[in-house]
Amino acid sequence: MAPPELQEKLDRLPRSPGVYLFRNDQGRIIYIGKAKVLRNRVRSYFLKGSDGRSQFARLTHAIRDVEVIVTDNELEAMILEASMVRRHAPRFNVTLRDDKSMPYVKVTHELYPRIYLSRRPTQDGSRYYGPFANVQHMKRLLKTLKGIAGIRLCNWVITEQAIARNKFRSCIYYEMGQCSGACQGLISPEEYAKNVERFLDFVKGRTQPLREYLTREMEDLASRQDYERAANIRDQLKALDQLSMHQKVISPVPISRDVAALAKEADDACCVLFRIREGKLVGRNPFFLRGVGSSEDGEILQALLQQVYLDEEDLPGELHLPATIPDLELFSRWLTSRKGKKVPLEFPKIGEKAKLMKLARENAVLLLGERRLEVQRRAAVPEALRTLKEQLRLPQLPRRIEAFDVSNLHGQDAVASMVAFHDGRPRKSEYRHFKIRTVEGINDFAMMAEVIGRRYRRLMQEEKPLPDLILIDGGKGQLSAAKQVLDSLERSKGTTYCAPAGHGQNAHDAFSAVARPRATGPGRRGRLPADTPVPGYRRDADTSADLRKVPVIGLAKRLEEIFVPGDPDPWILPKTSPALKLLQHIRNEAHRFAIQHHRLLRGKRISRSELDDVPGIGEARRLMLLRYFRSLKRLKAASVDEIASLPGISRHLAEDIVEHLSPPE
Repeated sequence: MAPPELQEKLDRLPRSPGVYLFRNDQGRIIYIGKAKVLRNRVRSYFLKGSDGRSQFARLTHAIRDVEVIVTDNELEAMILEASMVRRHAPRFNVTLRDDKSMPYVKVTHELYPRIYLSRRPTQDGSRYYGPFANVQHMKRLLKTLKGIAGIRLCNWVITEQAIARNKFRSCIYYEMGQCSGACQGLISPEEYAKNVERFLDFVKGRTQPLREYLTREMEDLASRQDYERAANIRDQLKALDQLSMHQKVISPVPISRDVAALAKEADDACCVLFRIREGKLVGRNPFFLRGVGSSEDGEILQALLQQVYLDEEDLPGELHLPATIPDLELFSRWLTSRKGKKVPLEFPKIGEKAKLMKLARENAVLLLGERRLEVQRRAAVPEALRTLKEQLRLPQLPRRIEAFDVSNLHGQDAVASMVAFHDGRPRKSEYRHFKIRTVEGINDFAMMAEVIGRRYRRLMQEEKPLPDLILIDGGKGQLSAAKQVLDSLERSKGTTYCAPAGHGQNAHDAFSAVARPRATGPGRRGRLPADTPVPGYRRDADTSADLRKVPVIGLAKRLEEIFVPGDPDPWILPKTSPALKLLQHIRNEAHRFAIQHHRLLRGKRISRSELDDVPGIGEARRLMLLRYFRSLKRLKAASVDEIASLPGISRHLAEDIVEHLSPPE
């Protein structure tokens, strides 16, 4: 039975074709389907019994709202359903797991289109071909074919107006004969479009058109005794032969066919699609699906192929399937409308066609097994973490480790880094940089105290989980500063903050700056007084996590000694220990990340120009002045009239420039 809040909606459902969306109690779409008669199909979910799918009971139990979209006919409903399933990936639909991880060949919608690989198809007017499983092969293919077909490699926005103004200059690729010179209008848009189509023909597996075109060009150049350019095209033809060598010949007849096969295990499935063009096997595309449950093979194939062929430009001449799909006639009509002519659907049982389908299924079984092993490998805890727990006597497995390092040059451009590792692997999206705000001069202890305080004060305010292990790059001093900050933060819940002792005024200032947030509100400036309680840090409002219980260790570089709070002697792990190697890797990554940011800041400071201090001089004017005068020394020697003669520089601005650059008297 339907929930009472839904019954009224169910009674008012139309008897039209369309798409229905089920939502859960959080308003999320959990299932999308199509129907010839919306009223009958949607109401059937709330009748007694089941439709045979294992997830049916879980789906109906989770439904809290229904939304319908009426279409003119069932074919439109099928197209809309495929589009919405791809966009929303509902929990109970059969959806592609990593369709966005495989690249498409993107042809932009421009006067002179660009062609490159894209992993995220968007509705921007561009054309997409694929997806392609063999990424490295596609990269080599594009690199070679672009030079052969004269497709531009630049990212410039080329318009008729830009060509008329001679905005761009031809690049080295044009001089090498690998670009057609579209940026200067040296090829018409119509001829360039023909080159693009020849390029796409080869990508689709139809190699003959491009080969015939190049052969005619080579013969024409040879007849005009232009042997150098003819030899260049001959080399291009050899490169095409190299690209075609890996393609297996399936049939001497130039057929265009897709062969689909399916393998299932538990809730996952893998479909392999063999793409045959001109009688050659030009691609083996695997698609991994989730949420298949106990769905029939035909239902899974239909859901998959609707998503694969939704935006596909290169549809096959015929399609071979291992099982009959539920909406066979409707699906056939949809493919015919997409292709522009009938696409026969066949279900071979014997002969060469059946053997090819068997080969595709063997590939699907193999790939699904490899995927499961990969998932299990990722889920497994590395042995290094178990060793680390045992050798350091940690209370729990250190699945999340956060490491810190400080970098500066004589106290200048001081920064710190934090890297995060999950199950022994870097989680780069959680890396963080810190600019040292309160410490002046060379004081690594105070800098470490500031960074540790800022990091974990914020985690506690936001009630986020703490790491299983904190790694400090340094020895006793850095470790002691970090530990005192952590203990003080824990003691300060709901009370006042106190600074760690023993590291001088810099350490006190550094901790105070991070432990007490800035005052806010009208008329309040500076920092809160030391005895002001901090909102959000009351014991009754905080999490149960205790910073004092989080293990903290220091790793010194010289002898790879491990320092532990409370133990005056360093711990030495065997050099062959996987635990030590993991700690070294994490420490080195934190050091690399800190050095990288420090060099960036130092480079910006060094490259800063005196012109940056002149009001009215931005990046564009600064570059223009330096390009014209070639150096700052020549600019300082220039007169006001000479500077004011440049476009965009008024006399008043020229006077300001001379005044700022003139040496003090």
